[in-house]
Amino acid sequence: MHPKKIASYDIWDTVIRRRCHPDAVKIHTARDLLFRTGNAIRPHLRDPWLLFHLRQSIERQIGIESQSKGLDDEYALPLVLERWVKQVTVEGFVITPTLIKELIRTEIAQEKYVIYIDPTIHAKFLSDGAKKRIFISDFYLGKEYIFELLKHINADKFFDDGYVSCDIGLNKRSGRLFQHVLNIENQPAQSFFHFGDNQHSDVNVAHRLGLNAELFLPHDEHTARIYKEKRFTQRKHTIRAITSPKHQEHDNEIRTFAHETAALFIGFILQIQEQALAQKLEQLFFFTREGEFFLKLYQTLRATSPYCHLLPEGVLLEVSRLSTFGPSLRRLDETELMRLWNLYSTQSPRAFLKSLDLCDNAFAIFFEQYDLPLDVPVQYPWSDHRINKLFKDPSFLEKANAYLDTRKNLFLAYCRQIGLTMETKHCGIVDIGWRGTIQDNIAYIFPDTKFTGFYLGLSKTLNEQPQNTSKQAFGPNLNIENTKEARALLEFVAPIEMLSNSTSGSVTGYEQKDIHIVAKKLIDDNENRVHEKFTSIYQKYILEIVHQNREALRIEAIGSEEMVPLAINIWSDIIQKPNLSLANAYFSLMHNETFGVGKFISKSDRLDYFWPIKLLLIPSYRPKFKKILNELAWTAGYAKMRNDRLLLPITKKIYKR
Repeated sequence: MHPKKIASYDIWDTVIRRRCHPDAVKIHTARDLLFRTGNAIRPHLRDPWLLFHLRQSIERQIGIESQSKGLDDEYALPLVLERWVKQVTVEGFVITPTLIKELIRTEIAQEKYVIYIDPTIHAKFLSDGAKKRIFISDFYLGKEYIFELLKHINADKFFDDGYVSCDIGLNKRSGRLFQHVLNIENQPAQSFFHFGDNQHSDVNVAHRLGLNAELFLPHDEHTARIYKEKRFTQRKHTIRAITSPKHQEHDNEIRTFAHETAALFIGFILQIQEQALAQKLEQLFFFTREGEFFLKLYQTLRATSPYCHLLPEGVLLEVSRLSTFGPSLRRLDETELMRLWNLYSTQSPRAFLKSLDLCDNAFAIFFEQYDLPLDVPVQYPWSDHRINKLFKDPSFLEKANAYLDTRKNLFLAYCRQIGLTMETKHCGIVDIGWRGTIQDNIAYIFPDTKFTGFYLGLSKTLNEQPQNTSKQAFGPNLNIENTKEARALLEFVAPIEMLSNSTSGSVTGYEQKDIHIVAKKLIDDNENRVHEKFTSIYQKYILEIVHQNREALRIEAIGSEEMVPLAINIWSDIIQKPNLSLANAYFSLMHNETFGVGKFISKSDRLDYFWPIKLLLIPSYRPKFKKILNELAWTAGYAKMRNDRLLLPITKKIYKR
């Protein structure tokens, strides 16, 4: 037998390199398991990092079992996955071969997304002088899968054959895989030239067995590998770095602010995607107005999602509390109207009519009959004897119900146009928050449809919740955790609304135009001017940041649960450490409070410069001062805008909102 020169190569970090740490791929598979099995995962294990660590434990256990059989501590992915799924799912869950195959394909697909061929390995192939070239790899996916990955990066053509530890139960670390290859190839050890990146496994052990071996550590790629490992072990810094402003971008205050706050919105959209997959939603509706911005973010991230084909496209649903409350009323009486009065316990008849989208002129006569002037507020309307009499008046009820039926039919026709019908079984809705009352309204209109709501934050609900609704928040949810910290985030929410707003105006109802039903809008020019000067610029930068970093999010397998701590800190800073540009824009707005209050509210020029003296010397000024603070709806922002150094210390010490 004449020896022929055989070149053997390690695979990982020699021929194939990843754009991430290897375990980031396993984190991705852990999330995939959550998406596929949903509630079958034991409740205390529904976290991808817990699942990942359990998988590592199972890999070690199988390795120990393999050693007890006289082999090396190797494991194959199919067996790992089967045990993994069995350990983390509830009793009685059936593990099918199809599920295991799907998880394997998920892992391979993610590997394909993150791998690339080492840029210097071609030169080594050209100079190795081999008559035959093979790979020898310690890995948990077999030879056929390694060839599949090599083909993906157009490197399979360089290899005649290959050996993988999981196929044989032996590895390079012990030297037994090398010995196995020598026996199969039936060539002397000195005819082999092995190249790899591990000093022990690829060089020292190979030399001990008589093979020629060379350490393959190209400087640039090895340096990049160390950086990727550091990036994985320091996830918090990695997540922050993904959206941090670059040096050249510090000269633009709004751009810098966008970089500082982008993770809040990215995390929210990632959670929506994850839940849409886990709950297998076929439809996802984004509520105006903030939903217009959220939909753009969703579509941008969806484009690079590995689950793009499974995620619903997302549809804009033009709604408001004003446009949906009246149509949602099941009957017109004091009990049903508590859904409104629980939020606004003092309300004028005119504000009441506007909240139901009923024409003032058509109903003024009824209120006059019962001594209810249109512009005089009524405290606790449900207990007012005049209101009680009004709601027993057949003429009023007949006319009001006719108006409400017309509005409901228009809304139903509008919904049919965009795919929401009485036949819809389960869909998701997206809105900014804060009590989810629009979702409640729509749920009453579509009683046989299950609505799952995704919100940035949720205040404590005041009304009884429809049975066909569920709500979850990315940030604070006072219905689950009513802590001081959570309440502080939801105390001033209008600035968060402004960051997410649009120029399309508030929906006031629906009307027929040609063959279509369209939403009627109340558009405020002052509000849109502010949007053009600040909000639109801010949102443009946020979208750019998402577009620039969406691939990094996928490569690193970053999930929404990892972004929550950073997002909460960002939210707190927006409210408690205001950005001056945001504060100036916010306090130049007229805020739409048509639903409930019945008018627009100005937030500017509320306190004069002598307020500290008045507060100190004039006791009668103090109730007015407290009322002004409530109406400002953002004390820290007002102090920043006015450069008032006394406002926050005094209000924190003396008053609680």
